[in-house]
Amino acid sequence: MTAQSLHHMWLTRADTPRTRARQVWVLPLSSYKAVLEALRDNAEVQELPSFITRHVSPTGVFAAPTPQTSESDARSAWERTLPARLRDALLPFQRDGVTAAVRRGGRVLIGDEMGLGKTLQALSVAYHFSDDWPLLIICPSSLRHTWAGEIAKWLEIDETSIQVSARTHSRTHTHARTHTHIHTHTHTCARTHTHQIISTGKQKPDNLICIISYDLAAKMPDQLNRFKIIIADEAHYLKNPDAKRTKAIAPLARAATRTLLLTGTPALSRPIEMYTLLNILEPTVFASVVQFGTRYAAGFQGPYGWDFTGGFVTPASDCGCTTNAIHPLAPPPPPAPAPRVPCPLLSLGTHV
Repeated sequence: MTAQSLHHMWLTRADTPRTRARQVWVLPLSSYKAVLEALRDNAEVQELPSFITRHVSPTGVFAAPTPQTSESDARSAWERTLPARLRDALLPFQRDGVTAAVRRGGRVLIGDEMGLGKTLQALSVAYHFSDDWPLLIICPSSLRHTWAGEIAKWLEIDETSIQVSARTHSRTHTHARTHTHIHTHTHTCARTHTHQIISTGKQKPDNLICIISYDLAAKMPDQLNRFKIIIADEAHYLKNPDAKRTKAIAPLARAATRTLLLTGTPALSRPIEMYTLLNILEPTVFASVVQFGTRYAAGFQGPYGWDFTGGFVTPASDCGCTTNAIHPLAPPPPPAPAPRVPCPLLSLGTHV
């Protein structure tokens, strides 16, 4: 590639107001080696780190070591397996997200903003890989029954096949039974739920779908190592590698065959916050926090050890990662339904 051809590529591929304003050239990974050769004699070049380039295929696709299929094959495969109601409810950008997740073997981080349907995408991918079930869903405590309701609604699965964790000392569960085993209990609210309840860390999650809070999951990792497919909602709960919950849950998600991490805020302030999540998904690519921190967080060795509190470039700029976004002409997403919090019907009073 000559300087003239490189200039032509800039004019044809990267001539956008955004890239010009930032003085950034956005070029395809397939041109990486050619661009590198053209620039070496005329400019100082900082090459991509070897832990990234060794996973770039000759066609310029970032091909981390997970199963890959073509886009058309992946799309047709999941469209055949999904329930019609769920398949028809997916918007175009959600379909693209499901296809990308299937192509990557079900090991992805879905980083769409709140309200863009991460739950539907995750359920679609999980259902496509239902041969690997039972399914484990780890989420904040307030979202447990929301997930159970979405599963029953979209996947046409009876709620008795769904196991949900519950607080041991909640007023919701102070009556009728002791909590020394898994039992079926009806929560009375706007509708009737018959989820099975996990109320202590000594119980064994053994249903088709198990939904558990981060706090309880951290107390029973040995009971959860049988799951081959895991969804971690609000996955930024795992960003701190020193946290007890991360030390307990990250190995489970790393070892699972399929792991879907959902979060609208993968990194709130610093690139280093993404390391734990990326290491869970691709431990062979993002194997060293020092390599990652040096490349993406301006890491340096200070008097007290490594400091990764800075920022340089984002992992997405090296890997070609993107998150879904609604096209400006697309209709806005429907308003999120009000959360449904199951509560017991303690009594039917006769006085107003």
